[in-house]
Amino acid sequence: AASGALRRSLTGHTGWIQAVAISPDSTWLATAGDDCTVRIWDAASGALRRSLTGHKDHVRAVAIAPDGMWLATAGDDRTVRIWDAASGAQRRSLTGNTSQVYAMAISPDGTWLATAGLGDAVRTWDTASGAQRHSLADRQGWVHAVAIAPDGTWLAIATNDGTVAIWDGRSDRAHAAMRMDQLAQTSAWTLDSKSVFVGGTRGLCLFDLR
Repeated sequence: AASGALRRSLTGHTGWIQAVAISPDSTWLATAGDDCTVRIWDAASGALRRSLTGHKDHVRAVAIAPDGMWLATAGDDRTVRIWDAASGAQRRSLTGNTSQVYAMAISPDGTWLATAGLGDAVRTWDTASGAQRHSLADRQGWVHAVAIAPDGTWLAIATNDGTVAIWDGRSDRAHAAMRMDQLAQTSAWTLDSKSVFVGGTRGLCLFDLR
């Protein structure tokens, strides 16, 4: 059997790394951590390009725009921050979340993003203006993951009570709800946007949209 080998180790964070995202062209990556920073690294050399500061607490989520020009971060300080990928400058701060943000996803066209977390509504935001578009559903539990379908049609929400909710990304209306017999922790759409994989505490489930 083939075995893997460590290519390089990227060091610099002074706390746990909570999230990582790779740019669309695979030339750089971003990490978010408990040290309140977001760090951008060169994928080829492993060198630190820049450190983004501004968050006041643990940063738990990071997502990179489809064009690779900007990235969004969020965490325990309840803000969502949008940064310029080239300069590291903060473009805007999105406020309105009432608790920590644990999960985030950017739409395929980059015009909106979704955030969710602990005991708060799932919210969608306009990335150009920073305005909140909709508050989709007030949830008392912990939303572990949000995932937007590749065609931008659907938003999947996975929660700690095993609920997998599907929302229409165009109208922000509820479409379907499924149940797992375990905690739902992560999710990913198939390329045709017709099915979603949801990973839980005891296995992986595949749901088809009807």
